[in-house]
Amino acid sequence: TLTSGENAGTVTVAVDIAEEDVDGDGTAEYNSCTGSITVHITDKATASFDVTLEDWTYGDSPNEPGYTLPDGIAPGDETITYSGTNSDTPPTDAGEYTVTITCEDAATVYTGTAAFTIEKRSISSADITLGDALIYDGTSQRQLVKSVTVDGKTLMGSNYTLSGNTGTDAGNYTLRVTATGNSNYTGSATASFTINPKRISIATATATDRTYNESTAVDVAVTFAESDPLPTLATGYTVRGAMDDADAGVGKTVNVTVTLLDGNYTLSPDTTTATVTISKAAARTPDNQTASHKYSMTGEQTLSLANLVPGATGYTAGAKTDGNNIIGAWSVDNAGLVSYTLS
Repeated sequence: TLTSGENAGTVTVAVDIAEEDVDGDGTAEYNSCTGSITVHITDKATASFDVTLEDWTYGDSPNEPGYTLPDGIAPGDETITYSGTNSDTPPTDAGEYTVTITCEDAATVYTGTAAFTIEKRSISSADITLGDALIYDGTSQRQLVKSVTVDGKTLMGSNYTLSGNTGTDAGNYTLRVTATGNSNYTGSATASFTINPKRISIATATATDRTYNESTAVDVAVTFAESDPLPTLATGYTVRGAMDDADAGVGKTVNVTVTLLDGNYTLSPDTTTATVTISKAAARTPDNQTASHKYSMTGEQTLSLANLVPGATGYTAGAKTDGNNIIGAWSVDNAGLVSYTLS
């Protein structure tokens, strides 16, 4: 057996042939001889053939290369090699690759190649599963993402980055998941998350006692059962207290209503009651009422004092002071109408 290895060239082979007795009679019919044989070793011819391979997307089953073997080459005698794995196993990561198919017969080495691409998979339709819901606490909070799934495959955290997943005030937000550049994925997807308002409730309501002033309104202060953060009076909430009537009295019921102005909170219920003492007001001294008449006017005249003391239920005549002695008989009825005679 003559093996040339990888090098082409010329090889000289020494030949030594002994004499030979063909019929076995002890006398050789053929003489011995020596000599040499020169063997010229040359490379096989090369030729190419067409190979095709369609691209596919990361995560999909790889496509099979398409080709027709040269005449005389039996199926299965070819060798398939993929770049990226340097074997007959196709690569799996996204990227650009080449498949090479080789085969040979006694005279020719055949080679076929095809470039192909494993495309990155888009995450635009990713199923994003969020972590626990958030509740307003006055601080900046981060919405966690439990998983990102694309076509049934859960991505590793290194495959994507998050943005827009923080917020402080209660409300609706949108976060974005973006594929990292060195991953097998491309594009981005969004998901909505919510920071829910903090639920609060009224703990106490205290009304401020006061003196009768004809109004049903009462000053009230409230406290809340929860710990900070809590809304601030005036900017975060208002509180209104009102009695059913304005009368003076002890232990009167005050209906209390709290109206939230700060959307970071919800309040339920928003009403309660308190009690208040309304002291009687001191009697009011009415203003003097003036009536003017012509100097020569005589006879019966009238002057209404009905609005002199709001809420008055009756009037009684008092003393008369008449320095000029021009007022005769006079009286006042329960409605506050004064009748008098000028003389």
